[in-house]
Amino acid sequence: MYTMVLLIYLQSGLFVNLAGATVSGEFTTLALCQKEAVRKRGPLPIPRGYAGAWQDTMCVSINRDVHVGNERATAFEQLLHDAIEPERCRPASACRPAAAPPRPPRRP
Repeated sequence: MYTMVLLIYLQSGLFVNLAGATVSGEFTTLALCQKEAVRKRGPLPIPRGYAGAWQDTMCVSINRDVHVGNERATAFEQLLHDAIEPERCRPASACRPAAAPPRPPRRP
């Protein structure tokens, strides 16, 4: 079993900082995890006061009996929601919307 770690980076001037990291999803094989990871990598909308924002991913092995919760939204997601510069993320630009965090599974 594998899960994907989403790494969000922000650039301010020449400095790049890791702004957040979350786990996302459960995959039965490394190939399935890597296929989804490639889709999620790339530039993100740039919050006010920053020069760049992007998301990287990596797949890590987890034990079969471990279940990954996707319940916590990151502070970066709130930052994006509150402070996006619309002109920096037009359809013709390289950036894309941040993926919405998956909803937690329903409990019976």
